[in-house]
Amino acid sequence: MSNLTPVSLKAILFDFDGTLVDTKSFYFGLIADYLGTDHIKTISLAGEIIEAKLVPEDANVRWKIIKASYQVSRKMGFGIIRSLKAIWYLSQNHSKHFSSAKPTEGTIQGIIKLKKLGVQIGIISYTSRKKILSFLSKYFQDSSIIPERNILAKGEFGKSKEAGIEKFIRSFDLVEHKYLCAIVGDLGGDILAGNNLGITTIGLTTGYAPSKILKLTKPSKIFNSVIELAEAVEIPSN
Repeated sequence: MSNLTPVSLKAILFDFDGTLVDTKSFYFGLIADYLGTDHIKTISLAGEIIEAKLVPEDANVRWKIIKASYQVSRKMGFGIIRSLKAIWYLSQNHSKHFSSAKPTEGTIQGIIKLKKLGVQIGIISYTSRKKILSFLSKYFQDSSIIPERNILAKGEFGKSKEAGIEKFIRSFDLVEHKYLCAIVGDLGGDILAGNNLGITTIGLTTGYAPSKILKLTKPSKIFNSVIELAEAVEIPSN
């Protein structure tokens, strides 16, 4: 399916980390602050380290981020103790500084455009509800754009996202037309979950997995940003 072909959708479920929020820059920006290294170089190197370890089935890269925090420190010339302390620093500070995490490019404009089109929007993520709500309140003055009832966060859908996605399909009244619901994520695991359920699947290159990894999971579409996705969406007439 070409990206020039419109996508007919009534509802979209978004992953959070790497999809709506640029957590790669946030996490490894904190590492750069601790090490006193250049942000761009540190984030770029960390991204390369994580990408080299990705597999199409990844749905959560928490442990890869932790390992990359150590490895990027070592590759930049720091010793074992300093590198282990970098992991500790990240674990102690990522929650308290999460308000400084920024949206991925085009996300705010894209979400607003989708809302104006009449698309129902939800979030399903391994991130905590507190972090998600903090992010939404900072960047969206209108809480109805993504209602709190349309959020399933860490610990709220079990070990697999599939059960959570099915819950959303029912709440959006799309059981008989589930192809009009899409899951959007930056990792192959999100795509595979959606494929298993027969819904539309969309990969975004905003996070940890490049297009070549996402393609292996056979998504319906791949976009480079939420606004690019929004510009391709149309609401079916019935």
